[in-house]
Amino acid sequence: MQDTLLHTAFICCLLFHRSSGLRLLRHFLISLLRLLGSFGLSLCVLGLTASPASANTPYNEAMQAISEGRLADAERLLTSLIKDEPRHAGAWLDLAMLYCASGNKAGAERLFLEIEQQFAPPPAILEVISRQRLVGCQGWQARNDYTLRLTRGQETNANQGASNPLYAFGSGLSQVELVLLPAYLPKPDSYKATYFELARQITPDGLAAVMQFQTRHYDSLSQFNSHSVFLGAELPITWRNWVFKNSAAVGWMTLGERLYLRQEQLQLEVRPPIDLPPGWQTNVAAGLKKFGYPTLPGFDAQWRELKGMLSYTQPNYAIQTSLSSVQDVQSGQRPGGDRRGNLKGLSLRRAWTSEWSSELGLQSQTWVGERLYSPGLIDVLRQQQTFTKRMSLHWSYADNQALILEYKEVKNDENISIFGYRNKQWLLHWQWLPFAYRP
Repeated sequence: MQDTLLHTAFICCLLFHRSSGLRLLRHFLISLLRLLGSFGLSLCVLGLTASPASANTPYNEAMQAISEGRLADAERLLTSLIKDEPRHAGAWLDLAMLYCASGNKAGAERLFLEIEQQFAPPPAILEVISRQRLVGCQGWQARNDYTLRLTRGQETNANQGASNPLYAFGSGLSQVELVLLPAYLPKPDSYKATYFELARQITPDGLAAVMQFQTRHYDSLSQFNSHSVFLGAELPITWRNWVFKNSAAVGWMTLGERLYLRQEQLQLEVRPPIDLPPGWQTNVAAGLKKFGYPTLPGFDAQWRELKGMLSYTQPNYAIQTSLSSVQDVQSGQRPGGDRRGNLKGLSLRRAWTSEWSSELGLQSQTWVGERLYSPGLIDVLRQQQTFTKRMSLHWSYADNQALILEYKEVKNDENISIFGYRNKQWLLHWQWLPFAYRP
């Protein structure tokens, strides 16, 4: 899943501050941080004192490139920076580490010697260099990153049953009021869920692939059990200080042991070279999604989405906002025809200590149908507004392991009452990130 890294001077500092959303593109650098061990924090403190004030300096651009897996771009930027600012100690050490990561042992050793002779580094940094020499420069290697999450959840409306048990259609003397059958009313249930992700960096320039697998099994309502598999790839490209992220994905989902959904998507995300204040970053994305429903004839559709994102990141907290315009084009004779809508989102993350953190997410989605939903029976344009609230508390109680307590609430309001519903969920997750680093 889009963060930025500011005010850092060494690779290990970058990895310490970086949020988990970029794990897909940083497997090798995390292994470097393991080699540095506790000295990474010392480097981080030193880096903060020497960090530049502007967000779009060549050094911060290099740090951004490292975090996104664009090691060749980072090497080019750091090489140029050393020529322009030969006293930038952080750039020297970062470039030496990049040389070592690419297998350029001679180049890394030359820079290590320059650092020792020119900058009189403190003992902690000398120990880092010594340990790196001892380990050696084995060159870039593709690495896997795993995430496993086990969940126990409870929700008040597992079947998305209608909030209003009555439905009236017609008007005046011809108005008819119906009572919904119990099967269409809210049904609470508990469930067990599993999430597994395997991510692999393919090339040093950031080409990466990911596989996700999810399951959900209800205690009673087994007809809503689901399984899903998604496969994707992402490739970042830089052109004249513009950063492009190209991604593609396919997925399948079953519902009640039958194939329910096929999905394909393409997305292009662009980060323009805008000179923003430190900590700020803006992106624009355009995407195309295709949905196929084998068990629902006439409901296949395409989404065409244009999205803008603005984020602000600091070492202990991050805020991100997004706004999307979406056109939902149906491929058959879906009731209501095409739809147009928008999606607004706000997320906040806060790290309170090295073990405790919290998140808050708010999302609002609206849809308006193109034509009457069902002429002669439901003579209205369907209008839908869905508000989702999510809060979570994270406890990293051991290396690479965490317990997460989460609450979700969904309010789906519609002018066709049989589609309006409410749902609340309480979830407890156990999460394992075998390659994550926690200071």
